[in-house]
Amino acid sequence: MNLPQPEFLTLGELAHRWGYSEPYVHDLIRCGRIVPAITLTDPERYVGGEFSGGYGIGDIENATHKSYSEYYVGTVTGEDNHPENWPQCSRTVYFHSPVDDGDGYSFQFVSENSDPGDTTQWFYLDHGVRIGSVDAARRFRFVWAEINRFEAENATTDAEQVEGALSATSMCSSAEPPVSQLPVEQRVFQHKLRNRVHVLHSEIEEAKRKAANPGDPHSVWAELVKLAESEVGCFLGAFGEKLKYRKSNGEAGYFNLKALRGRMTR
Repeated sequence: MNLPQPEFLTLGELAHRWGYSEPYVHDLIRCGRIVPAITLTDPERYVGGEFSGGYGIGDIENATHKSYSEYYVGTVTGEDNHPENWPQCSRTVYFHSPVDDGDGYSFQFVSENSDPGDTTQWFYLDHGVRIGSVDAARRFRFVWAEINRFEAENATTDAEQVEGALSATSMCSSAEPPVSQLPVEQRVFQHKLRNRVHVLHSEIEEAKRKAANPGDPHSVWAELVKLAESEVGCFLGAFGEKLKYRKSNGEAGYFNLKALRGRMTR
C-alpha cells in the first residue's frame, strides 16, 4: 500500500527510523543537534516576551528584550490589554537552548524558525513555564525539513564507517554508534550516577574501546589524547600533559593522566 508520508515524526518514530534508542535521540536534543517542534496550546501561545539579535537563540546578554507582561493585566473589551489583543507566537514553534534539570532537560525559549542562528525574533514562555523531556513522547514533533537537514549533515560516505554510523542512506543498525561517530560537535557527554554528572565518561569509554590495553591508564591516555586533539565530544584540544574540555556549565576544565588513573580505579 502506497501511503502518503506523514507530516512529521514523533520521538519514538524518529528513533525507529534511525534504528537507535529513544535515550540516544534525547541526547541529540539535549545538546542542540536536532531541534524538536511543538504545537502550543492557546494559553501557551501567550508568551512572556521576545528577544531579538544576539549571537544565537538563548544569548540573553547581547539580545534586545521586550516584555509582554504589561498586556496581561486587564480584560476590558476593545482595549489593548484585553486578551483578544494579547501578543501571541505562532501555534507551531521550535525549541532551542535546552537546560539540564536533573534527570532530563527543558526549554523556555522558542522560535518560529528551526535554525538557532536565526535571531530575528525568539520568545520565552510565560511565567517561567518550561516544556521538556517529560513531554517529549507525547508532544515533540520532528518535521521533515529538520530531519532531512540532520541526516544530510551527518551522512558518511566512508565505507569503513557505514556500519554503526548514523548516515542518510543506512540507518538500520540496532547498536548505538561509538562516540567517534556520534553526529554531535563539541558535545558535553554526561554520565549520571547517584545524581552526579561525570563529564568525559563517554570519551573515556571510547578511548578504552580503542586502546590496545583497556585496563592500562597509559594505553587509554594515548587514545584519549587523540580524541582531544580531534576535539571529539566536549574536548577543546590537547595542551602538553593536559587535555582541555568544556564542563557541563560551559566553562573550560583540564584533565590529566593522574585524573584518568583516579577514574579508572574507582
